[in-house]
Amino acid sequence: MIGRRPFSPVPAAACMALALVASACRRDSATTGPTHGTGKDFATNLRLVSGDQQLGPLAAPLSLPLVVKVVDAGGQPVEG
Repeated sequence: MIGRRPFSPVPAAACMALALVASACRRDSATTGPTHGTGKDFATNLRLVSGDQQLGPLAAPLSLPLVVKVVDAGGQPVEG
């Protein structure tokens, strides 16, 4: 046919590969960070303490460290 491109299997294969990778990435298969926890032991948020609003060149260290506090659902600090 005039104006129609022949079918290419590359986009279909790419979609299949993406679907396979996405299905393999389940939330319960993560290997970093805490895997289980409840109550005060379970970190739910990061709170900024200091070090924001700094400017500097790309890939250069900032003059002050970025400091955050890890807290649980009740806003209480989490150890470690």
